[in-house]
Amino acid sequence: MASSPRMYARVFGAALLVAAVQTFLVISINWLFDGKNSVFMRPGAALAAWAGITVITILWTIFYIALTAPRRYQEREIHLQLALREAELRALEAQVNPHFLFNCLNSIRGLVVENPAVAQDMITRLANILRYNLRRDLMHTVPLESEVEVGGRLPGIGIGSPGRPPARAV
Repeated sequence: MASSPRMYARVFGAALLVAAVQTFLVISINWLFDGKNSVFMRPGAALAAWAGITVITILWTIFYIALTAPRRYQEREIHLQLALREAELRALEAQVNPHFLFNCLNSIRGLVVENPAVAQDMITRLANILRYNLRRDLMHTVPLESEVEVGGRLPGIGIGSPGRPPARAV
């Protein structure tokens, strides 16, 4: 919630409305129990009750806003940090994907003359990887099992020398 004069005007207006409803309830309940002997039958008593309830409601609202301000500030900071991380992730993805594609294409280019069958297989594998990437939802993170499965089915793409499977991590 941004701190602005408009927000404060809305909170003040809401506090006035709540005070009016509370005053109506207090006067109504008192009138139900006391009838014509109600203390609010005196001139100005209802207005004095409304003024007192309004002051208490506004003071309570100010206290509540002051008490919850650090939490709202912390939530806003966390939201901004998450947005920053998301932007960094998108930037990293934008850098990694083109490098992967260029490495694969360069490997395939080297195989076209030397070993056309392997080059054709690598093109099929690259197409499968790109199809997998397109099918993923708009999520930028996927389960590790899914990535391992796709990576295991597609060895030799973009890593190592053309035609050789990638080195396995131990």
